[in-house]
Amino acid sequence: MTQTQRYAEAHRVTQRIASELSDIDETDEFRRSLDFLEQQWRNFRQKTCEVATPREPGEPGKRRSAAHNDSDSIDELKDQEMSSDGDSSEDKEVEEVLAGAPTIRLNPKARKVGRP
Repeated sequence: MTQTQRYAEAHRVTQRIASELSDIDETDEFRRSLDFLEQQWRNFRQKTCEVATPREPGEPGKRRSAAHNDSDSIDELKDQEMSSDGDSSEDKEVEEVLAGAPTIRLNPKARKVGRP
C-alpha cells in the first residue's frame, strides 16, 4: 500500500468519524465522545498498551494503562523510584505481576539481522 493510498484511507475514515460525531445532538454526549476519541488517539500516538493484572486467583483482571512518554527522562524516572517507599503496596503489585510474567531467554548464537 502506497503512502497516497494510506492517506486516502485514513482521510476517509476520519471523515466518517467526524460525520458521526456531528450527528450527536446532546452537547454532553458529544463532548464525552470527542474526549474519548482524543484520549484514544493520544494513547495510540504514545504507544500506550493495556496490561491485564489479576488481583486474586479466580478474580477477573483489572486493566492498567502503561506508557512511556518521550518527555520522560531517565533522571525523572530515577527520582520517582527513589521517592517511593521501599515496601509499598505498589511494589507488591509489581512483584505479583513479575511473578506471572513469562521468562525470556536470549539465544547467544543467534545471528543479528537488520539495523542495530
